[in-house]
Amino acid sequence: MRSRFSIGGFACLTLWFCVAPLQAGTVTATLKNVGGANAPATGTRFVLSYTPLRQTNGVNPATFSGVTAGTYTLEGYSSSTFWGEEFWASEDVSVLAGQTTSASVTRRYPYASSVVVSNVTSGGVISSGETLPAGTQVRAFVTVTNALASAALNSRVRFIFDISQSEPYGEFDSTTSFQSVAALGRRTFTFDFTPTVAGQNWFAYRVDTTLLNGNTLTTDSAGWQQAFQSLQSLTILGRVAYHSYSGYLASPMNANDGHIFIFTLPNGTLRRLTQGLPIQNAMNPHISNDGSRIVFMAIPQGGALNQNSLEIYCYDLATESLTRLTTNGVPDEDAKFSPDGQTIVFKRNGQVWMMGADGGSPIQLTFTADEKSGPNFSPDGADLIYWSEAGANADVWRMTVAGTGAEKIIGTARLQEYYPIYRDAQNILYTRWESTGDALDKIYSYSTSSTKTHRLAVNHAGANDSDSFPVDSNLIGFSSDRSGGDGGYDVYLGNPATGVVFALPAANNTLHDLGGWYSPYSDARKVVVLNPTNRAQFIGGSTTILRARGYSNGGVWAGASPKIVLLGAVNAEFTGLHDDGMNGDQTAGDGIYSKSVTLPSQVGNYTVYSSAKTTDNGITHEIRSTNVSISLVNLTPPTLSNPRKVGTTFTVSLPTQLGFNYVLEFKNFLTDANWTAIQTNGGTGGPMTLTNTGATTVNRFYRVRVQ
Repeated sequence: MRSRFSIGGFACLTLWFCVAPLQAGTVTATLKNVGGANAPATGTRFVLSYTPLRQTNGVNPATFSGVTAGTYTLEGYSSSTFWGEEFWASEDVSVLAGQTTSASVTRRYPYASSVVVSNVTSGGVISSGETLPAGTQVRAFVTVTNALASAALNSRVRFIFDISQSEPYGEFDSTTSFQSVAALGRRTFTFDFTPTVAGQNWFAYRVDTTLLNGNTLTTDSAGWQQAFQSLQSLTILGRVAYHSYSGYLASPMNANDGHIFIFTLPNGTLRRLTQGLPIQNAMNPHISNDGSRIVFMAIPQGGALNQNSLEIYCYDLATESLTRLTTNGVPDEDAKFSPDGQTIVFKRNGQVWMMGADGGSPIQLTFTADEKSGPNFSPDGADLIYWSEAGANADVWRMTVAGTGAEKIIGTARLQEYYPIYRDAQNILYTRWESTGDALDKIYSYSTSSTKTHRLAVNHAGANDSDSFPVDSNLIGFSSDRSGGDGGYDVYLGNPATGVVFALPAANNTLHDLGGWYSPYSDARKVVVLNPTNRAQFIGGSTTILRARGYSNGGVWAGASPKIVLLGAVNAEFTGLHDDGMNGDQTAGDGIYSKSVTLPSQVGNYTVYSSAKTTDNGITHEIRSTNVSISLVNLTPPTLSNPRKVGTTFTVSLPTQLGFNYVLEFKNFLTDANWTAIQTNGGTGGPMTLTNTGATTVNRFYRVRVQ
């Protein structure tokens, strides 16, 4: 621009120069993975080498506006795994004034283009979740591709196999040295691993690359991916009982539905125990400590499929016989034996009850309105634990076997905590929700000494884990609906500390397998006191033949060495009972062991039981019978009265005592060697008349012998 003006008569010309400002441009950046798909916006970061440095986070595509015309380097990063951020690529971007430049940044720096896990022995590829015996050597092949055309780069791979998916990675964690990957080339890195611990193995990896500027960055990574299930051979022996059903009180959908099963460990026979029995919808078996009996709940055959129809049954594995223990119109459920096998605790109509092992003398222990479920004994038999209420209100309680001192021991607001079982004297297993916002069941342990709880390592992410039961010092049992099973809930054994889990594929089926219980014994043996009988009376100091019967797996227990013990005014132990058909034993080999003994002379009430030792799966333990009660009394000699003979019939009267037998005997001559028994009657506590209808001789001598 110019203008004219005059100063003092002189003409002047003035010039102005205007410099137009430089115009800015815009960059639209898109981060793309191999194959052209956009990287997830979450975790994407762009860096533009502008002054000052500019970057965006969490958006893809991203926009940089107000960029002065020129050429800049645009870098793309992604962070979608626990390893952190990965450097994918960089591009030089030319920005023109007033224009928008679109820049696609496509992954070029070395990345894992394929990962293959194979079975070294068979040479086959291992599919995700495949089951392998522990000790099988596996090999992982990680192929790294360098998509840069301009330069070879040095890369290394870190590869991890792990069960816990948390540091420290105890199974396998290996990093290679840096190796050159040619421009537009590939290199395969290999990793050999032999799993020695059972469990679900996962793998993860990371690729690190040294760039041309000398910096080392992660250029690829992968989070936890399912690899294979490593199965360690179970060495534990014994049996697991559980029930299988399609649903609680559901109509059976197949031959397995509503039955109790027994599986012989480690990988033996599977028996559908309740097949052919007059019951249906059998659930929640519990094995007695000696392994001889199973108590459970079921509906009588043909009964209505509702809760009120549930009754308690006992199946005797030693005699192969079923006994119904309850009969009423209210639900009887959740039965458990006491440690000594003499009593059973159970749930009746929402309250805790106890009864004898034969179903006798039931007594109610709780009376408050809240529903109680799942009662069971402490290892010493002194306490009971159970859960109260249901759903978010369910908590774990403890009380004495007398029903006193009830206290809540595990209780979190709005969190279901239920199914408590003593693992040992110091620890209680139980099931609880993952959190107040996550109703997946998980298995926890409660310390009776510290009152602290902790989550067990056998739990599986995204699955329900419940119905835990003790096995031994290293293992527990439980049910889970985790993937890889046979369908629904399956029964597993696992180490609660290490998380090693053993599947039992030969035991499970497509239904829900729940309510498990373990016994270390594979045989079922039992002894029963035959003589004395319950409530019998004997004369103190008298002689009698003791008898005990031994059963084993539905037959005769041959070779047993039972004893009979009396506990009372004095304690007496009688050993040496025999089954040889001699010296008071009637028949050899019938399983009835006998011995003629002299009873204690001290009168009073006595508890009597029989026991015999047996060795099963390397464990020697004692099989004990249920108790019987007897009385030892002083005999009052009876006074004979009213002796009469009419024709060939002789009668005599006498007072009697309960528990004694009165034997009428005779001799024709006092010089005869033996007395002949005519009639034996049990005492009634009142008068009795004994009769001989064959008194045909002229002379006959009579006596009454009391035994």
